[in-house]
Amino acid sequence: MTHASGITANKELVEALARAKEGKTPRIMRVQIEGDSLVLAESVETAGDAKQDFSKVSGMLLDDTPSYLLFRLDDRRAPEEWLLLAWVPESAPVRQKMLYASTRDALKKEFGYSTVVCEMHASDRAEATWEEYQRTSLVSETDRLQVMSQSERDRLKGTHLETGGTKTAYIHSVQFPMSDQAKDALSSLS
Repeated sequence: MTHASGITANKELVEALARAKEGKTPRIMRVQIEGDSLVLAESVETAGDAKQDFSKVSGMLLDDTPSYLLFRLDDRRAPEEWLLLAWVPESAPVRQKMLYASTRDALKKEFGYSTVVCEMHASDRAEATWEEYQRTSLVSETDRLQVMSQSERDRLKGTHLETGGTKTAYIHSVQFPMSDQAKDALSSLS
């Protein structure tokens, strides 16, 4: 069980996260804990595709300082699909490690739980690569539930949707294809 740290996002970060949800956003945002607030420390605009831009992540990581990186996964997706990378280097003080572990949920809550579609944890730069993202994002639903905190699992109860494919999603709405005949029938109702 994790315990909340009581740290909340400052006004600048709240505004940046709101812009991100609207699609007016950089590709990467680095968030740090300063005092008793989560703050936007740095952001990087989109320059290429997701794989190209992910190469900038390593340069944003500070050697001895934990941080969170929010990475917009792809321009073709909805702007609310983000990766949360928790960077906690081994050389960081134990107190900081504990503080970042207990504050992660507060950041997800502020940004929107459904906005963060994937999470990574890294303590070494080799763990913060596009290849590692692809390797770890293809985990089973059982594995994903095992790494979630109890509060996250409780929050997801009742939002589970089996899509009939090989993946399971947690969503707030359902999209489905419509035939042209169905579209025409709906159009005739107006």
